[in-house]
Amino acid sequence: RGNFTDNLLDKNQWHYANPDAPAEQPAYTPDAANNCYWAADAEGRLTRYKEEGGEMVPVATGVIPDGPVSNDFWRLYLHNGRLYGTSGHFSAGMVTGVEGRVHYLENETWHELEKPTFEMLGRTYQDVNCMAFDPTDKTHFWSGGRNGLVEYRNDRIVNCLNPTNTPVPPTYNASTTDALVCSMLYDRNNTLWAMFGWTDDNIVTLSPDNTIVRHPHDD
Repeated sequence: RGNFTDNLLDKNQWHYANPDAPAEQPAYTPDAANNCYWAADAEGRLTRYKEEGGEMVPVATGVIPDGPVSNDFWRLYLHNGRLYGTSGHFSAGMVTGVEGRVHYLENETWHELEKPTFEMLGRTYQDVNCMAFDPTDKTHFWSGGRNGLVEYRNDRIVNCLNPTNTPVPPTYNASTTDALVCSMLYDRNNTLWAMFGWTDDNIVTLSPDNTIVRHPHDD
């Protein structure tokens, strides 16, 4: 909870509504105006409760506030009537642990793109840094980050390109599933250019026929 008269952009102005609640129990916040209590359920969804016989009984489960699923935003993109936001950046020497997400706002409603599974990537999906959009097909686009390149069509994943299944360069040319994509852009010939960090082959191109070419750079 926080007072409207305080600067609520400062996290120190927020306080637990029920600091005495056991850690393993949800903290029920009383709402006198609606004669109920509010708390998160086991899945983290905002839920309305009523007290009956000394127990809290849920009466409205899964109340979703109007907003994205997280506040992890790094870059924003406007494309085809949507506002996209990638979740986080990275450093080769530091695992930031930011969950991989691509949020998008469409018709005043927030959504989240499909996320690749551990089986698709060989590792946890993290640190989505950038995006690129096919100029010839509005439904075709890419995300890039610690996990290499993820290809989408009609909001569904169709491919994941990383060092385990393509010539995409791994971090420091080591045998790893990490391939740190820093930026991506299509050129006038519809070739996708991707810039990689912490590797000797900093630039990779993907032509319309799906040919991948690495362009080494010597310091």
